[in-house]
Amino acid sequence: MSSPNFPSSVLRSNAILKEIAKEPQYESYKEFLDAAEGTFSDIKWARQDFENDFYRHKTGMKHSRGAVYAVDIIESDPHTHTIVSSEPQTTSAGVEKLLSNAAPMTKMRVVIFDHGKVYDKTLLGEIAGFYDINPRNLRDHFFQHQSETVISNLNLEVRNTYPGYLPSESRFSPLQLERTILTRPKKTTFLIPNKKAEYPTVIVFIWSPLKRYSTNVVNRDLITPSQMIPRHCLSSSYQPSNDAETFLLRLFHYTNFELEACISQPILVVQPFLRTYLLEISQDIKQIRDHVAVKGLNEIMEDREFSDWDEAGSNWGTPKDMPFRAFQKLNDSFVGSVRSIQDHMSTPWVDHLKPNMEFAHAAAETIMKDVARIQDQMKDLRTKVNDFSAYSAAQESINEARKSVAQAESVTQLTRLAFIYIPLTYATSLFGINISEWQDETMPSGKWFIMTSVICTLITIASALLLARGSNFIQRHGGLVSAIWYGFKKCLVMGIFYALVTFPRFVSDKLSDFFASFRRKEKAMV
Repeated sequence: MSSPNFPSSVLRSNAILKEIAKEPQYESYKEFLDAAEGTFSDIKWARQDFENDFYRHKTGMKHSRGAVYAVDIIESDPHTHTIVSSEPQTTSAGVEKLLSNAAPMTKMRVVIFDHGKVYDKTLLGEIAGFYDINPRNLRDHFFQHQSETVISNLNLEVRNTYPGYLPSESRFSPLQLERTILTRPKKTTFLIPNKKAEYPTVIVFIWSPLKRYSTNVVNRDLITPSQMIPRHCLSSSYQPSNDAETFLLRLFHYTNFELEACISQPILVVQPFLRTYLLEISQDIKQIRDHVAVKGLNEIMEDREFSDWDEAGSNWGTPKDMPFRAFQKLNDSFVGSVRSIQDHMSTPWVDHLKPNMEFAHAAAETIMKDVARIQDQMKDLRTKVNDFSAYSAAQESINEARKSVAQAESVTQLTRLAFIYIPLTYATSLFGINISEWQDETMPSGKWFIMTSVICTLITIASALLLARGSNFIQRHGGLVSAIWYGFKKCLVMGIFYALVTFPRFVSDKLSDFFASFRRKEKAMV
């Protein structure tokens, strides 16, 4: 079979592919984005992010600009694996040193960038440049599904022209866990081969806008309250403060066999993130369900009692979020996240050609069981919210009907009053005219005032009755045109009957003296 006849200018030969594997030709990741913009129009999303800080807080409040964590799984002896973690770095120099210096005998590394609305672009540039991250992955995390205000301020010529990933693209697409409720984090995870070392690297971006974290929820299977726990372990410093620290806590509970399986089956590495996400989704469902059960959906816009709690993880929405809107956001984000999880239950996250598949199968089965349970909870919540929504709509319809009846009754009362006040107003206006006969009292103004008022009242009543009968007549015959046509036909029939029967008889009686005298005699005899 002959090869395709591509133009020589776009033919990617083996020599060009080898050139790609060499050291970067750009001084910084931003410079690479600037150069790639002309070739990849959808990279504008990421490039714009490096140039402008649209997430800067306008109120002057100080926010953490993010921290970078690194966790190494090392093989100290054959089939003996341990974990080495590093201190979180918040400076560009510290991140560069952290990425360049991995622990000896590292078999896998996990790099986590935990950030809020305001984040340090230099930290992101260090990570993206060191691992040569696909700019589209940055765009999907830092721009997609953000607020409409941020997107509208970009003023880009090309907006979101890059479609979503398909299941067949799971080998390079990110695993995204989305939560559109703003008080919850968003996680984007992707597996990339480390071109500067012999071990793979898992990159995790965590977006935590308000830094609220449900430690008691996500760690309830690891930290159990007990009288046997030392006193100092019950302090708040023992609890993790974000997803990165929770990941470290869960990873340190892995056995040696599980750590060895993480190297060949990376799905085990991200399992703690998936469990944390599913636990928090379950918490959101419970809070919305409790809110609907206690307060219903009548308080549409604001609910200070639920939205102003200060405990970590107790806020499922903004002060202007109603439960129905929060459920819609939660459902949309959960559907997309489940789809992403299902797409990535394959290579390279679950590699059937490598050992330790039993651990991968067990992890995948556990994850999908939790997903199925939360889908059932979501279905129950959808039914409850729809029932309350239908009840609220029916109650609102009843209230509107009552208002309409009250308004109709008010109009009826005003109509009754009009039969009295309209004639009086007309008579008062008439006799208020400056007429000399009335002013000189040559006419009995009091008597005529009463007579005029009575006549006007009778005319008003007669007019109302005629109008009512005319309106009923028109309505009974289906419109004005139909009523006029019906009246015309009725008058026409009566005219024909009169012309053929009554009128000839009347003429004959007048013209015939005999019949006239006969009828007079007949009447006299009677």
